[in-house]
Amino acid sequence: MNGRVPTGLYLAVGFGAVAAAVAAVVVLVAGGGGGGADDLAGARPVQARATVTPRQSFFGDTLNAKIEVLVDRQRVDPKTVRLATTFRPYEPASRLVRARSDGGTETLLTYTVRLRCLSSVCIPRRTPTLVQFPRAHLTYDLLGAKAPARSGPVVWPVLRVFSRLDRNELIPGNPNYQPPWRANLTPPDASYAISPGLLGGLLLGVAGILGAASLLLVRPYLRRRVAEA
Repeated sequence: MNGRVPTGLYLAVGFGAVAAAVAAVVVLVAGGGGGGADDLAGARPVQARATVTPRQSFFGDTLNAKIEVLVDRQRVDPKTVRLATTFRPYEPASRLVRARSDGGTETLLTYTVRLRCLSSVCIPRRTPTLVQFPRAHLTYDLLGAKAPARSGPVVWPVLRVFSRLDRNELIPGNPNYQPPWRANLTPPDASYAISPGLLGGLLLGVAGILGAASLLLVRPYLRRRVAEA
C-alpha cells in the first residue's frame, strides 16, 4: 500500500454522514409533531395546583382548600376557564371564592373555600386516616380554536386526619368499665362581692333610716289631727 486512502472510502463516509443527519431531522420532527401548537410554544396554556391547609388535622377541624390556575392570555381567555370539583366526604363551610390577578401576559385565578366534616363518615376508624378529595377538572377554550373545550384534571394532596381520642380510650372493654374521663358534679363554693352578713346589716340600717324619715314626714300631720280632736 502507498498510504493513499481510496476515493470510494471518502464517498462512503460522506454518504453515511448525510444519512445520519437526515435520520436525526426525521426523528426530531416525528417526536415534536404529535403535541400540536402547545408543545411548540413551550409551557401549557393553563397550569393548575391544588393545596389544602392544614395537611394534618383532627376530626371536626376546618380546612382551607385552594386551587391556583395560571392562564396564558395570549392563548386562552381567562373568562372561559371553568372549575368543577367536589370535596367528598367534606362539605363547604363557606362559598367558593374566585379571585383574579393579571400580570404581563398571564392571569392567576385563585379558587378558595373552607371545608368541614362533622358526620360519622369522617370519624377516623384508625389514627391517622388518609383522605384525598376526588380530582377536580378544569375546562378552557383556546383563542381562535374551533375545537371543543379542553380539560385537565387537578389532583388534591393526601390529608392525614387524627382522632381526638387517645388510642387507649378506643380499646373496647367490659360493660362495667368506667371511661377515663370524669365530671365533677359538686358545685363550687359560692363567692360574693359583699359578705351576706354585712349586706344584711346595711339593709337593716337603711330600712331604719327610711322608717325614721317617714315618721318625721308624718309628724306635722299627726299633731294637726290631735289638735283638731
